[in-house]
Amino acid sequence: MSAKQFIRFTTDAGRRYFRFFRFLDCFQKAQECFDSEGGWSDIVFGVGKWSFLGLYMGLESLTIVPGCNGIYPTSWAETFMVEANKFWFYSLVLSVVSGLLRIFWLSRTHPVFRGISTTLGTPSKEYEQEEAEKLRLEARLKGRTLKRRLVTDLFDLFIPGHVTGWMRTGTVWVGIASMVSTTLSSIDVWDRVR
Repeated sequence: MSAKQFIRFTTDAGRRYFRFFRFLDCFQKAQECFDSEGGWSDIVFGVGKWSFLGLYMGLESLTIVPGCNGIYPTSWAETFMVEANKFWFYSLVLSVVSGLLRIFWLSRTHPVFRGISTTLGTPSKEYEQEEAEKLRLEARLKGRTLKRRLVTDLFDLFIPGHVTGWMRTGTVWVGIASMVSTTLSSIDVWDRVR
């Protein structure tokens, strides 16, 4: 085993061990979506997205040892990874549709996107102007976050799409899509931490 293969093997195995029990978190989030007070689309798309992602994580966890570059080869590991990536693809498709619906509803319901400057009427006091500005800023932030998440999910679709063979792309394009989605996801993480 060359040094390059050893580094790749170690990185792949380490990444998978960190994610071993993440499927439980996904199923818990699906339960939270089911119990939420949101609309029907939030419940349906949320439960579907998190359930499919949990199935992906669970199947991926079963292939830790067989996936470690032939240490313990099995006949089923490759099949499990393809099936796991199908579940990831389904999860991303539901996330994209949910994101499109949220952006659509935000543009239809939020006063800033409907061309109304504020729900408070014409601001005559300084307090009302501050409230109107907060409303505009909140709407812009929410819209920007939804759009960034949507673009991230669209780029992520290329990874399981390539593995399953549902999207005919080369490995270079999948690598570029992975870099873009990782960068955009890092921005979301940074925004949550700040």
